[in-house]
Amino acid sequence: MDSIRYRGERPVEVLLQVALRYMREHCSEPITCDDVAAAALMSPSHLSRMLREKLNRSYTELLAEMRVTEARHLLLRSRKSLAQVAAEVGFSDQSYFTKVFKQHTGMTPGEYRRRHPHP
Repeated sequence: MDSIRYRGERPVEVLLQVALRYMREHCSEPITCDDVAAAALMSPSHLSRMLREKLNRSYTELLAEMRVTEARHLLLRSRKSLAQVAAEVGFSDQSYFTKVFKQHTGMTPGEYRRRHPHP
């Protein structure tokens, strides 16, 4: 009951920040919109609506974007294989990882690594 009362006092922006932080911290795990919504004390439909209204992105788009950001860091800072990078950032399929990575960066993970050589 206290958590319900507490939730009622929190502005939507604060709840959204909690959700985004949870997503960033767990984006490499197999998290669902339900998981994130529960962490932010909101319903999945409300979370989805807030992401669309405030960030102009769906849950799936935002999660993919976060995973690609993590992948970019790994590609630049490690010599792990593309399959290892894909798995480490939460993609279970390397082909899907490559497709999503290219949608977000305009190049494949291999091209990205070649254009930004490891120091």
